[in-house]
Amino acid sequence: MNTLSSSTPSFQKAQRIIKKARIGLCGAAGSGKTLSALKIACGLCARGASASGGGSRIALVDTENNSSVLYADRIDFDVLNIEPPFEIDKYIKAIHQAEAAGYDVLILDSISHAWAGEGGLLDTQGKLADGGMNSFTAWRKLTPQHNSFIEAMIRSKLHLIATMRSKMDYVVETNDKGKSVPKKVGLAPVQREGMDYEFDIVLDLDLNHNAQSTKDRSSLFDGRLVSKPDEKIGKQILEWLDRGQQPAPEAKAPGPVKAPLFNESGFQAGEKETIAMLEAIQKAASTERLNSIDQSRLKGIDTKKLNENQAKRLTDAIDLRRSQLQPASHTKAA
Repeated sequence: MNTLSSSTPSFQKAQRIIKKARIGLCGAAGSGKTLSALKIACGLCARGASASGGGSRIALVDTENNSSVLYADRIDFDVLNIEPPFEIDKYIKAIHQAEAAGYDVLILDSISHAWAGEGGLLDTQGKLADGGMNSFTAWRKLTPQHNSFIEAMIRSKLHLIATMRSKMDYVVETNDKGKSVPKKVGLAPVQREGMDYEFDIVLDLDLNHNAQSTKDRSSLFDGRLVSKPDEKIGKQILEWLDRGQQPAPEAKAPGPVKAPLFNESGFQAGEKETIAMLEAIQKAASTERLNSIDQSRLKGIDTKKLNENQAKRLTDAIDLRRSQLQPASHTKAA
């Protein structure tokens, strides 16, 4: 596959390749998002389901107070429960953990908390604004976190299903007896506007557990009302995804020119920055400040200004300081 990052890019004939699922499920409370996601996941990993030598091939990240375990007697899956604050970094680490463990399907249930939950982006932006930072500056600080989350999802090596809560409203309808009755309906998903663009298939679930596609690159569900999405839906999506060739390995770009190990001041490259960030970590009085420092760490890695050892020292220091701050914040809350 030729991309614009190649040294001599050129157009080539487009070919269908095998891909991983990117599915969004939206719905109000009680619409069946979690169970539908689990059933679809079973279909996505149906091929050779017993060939793994036992053990679950479905991983689920639960932000709903471990409510997914209510289905553990019906479907085999592993669960990772995330507690508040619902920081973006927790989601990204969970995605990478599932990839490293070799799961076939990962369910994020739900990603609404990363946006509107305690410690999510809206909550963090509000706290920054309350602290005197203007709204534009706050979003400029937080948008890279949101973009990192999207990148982790769309580039994941797993089939991925993300559930999103829908905003609620009531409409008045006429029932079969001719009487006007209020009906609870779901509206836009609780996430940053445009999140649905990141998925190949988006299904909206109503309170009768019927699914209607609002986006469907597969054309499998266009104009259809799917009653209680199940394993069959997952198998149909898997068959569509498997049409095509295995993607060719991407050509490796030329390696960056290595910076000198030591500069003219006698410091190892990146060491002055590392020392400065370590001092800032020790002085950090909030998880928001730690998140800001962690973004600087990630930027240092991306720009090759920090080596692996320096990045690890910073990660360990951030984790330690975060664990020190959490008991204090709980005591304050109490």
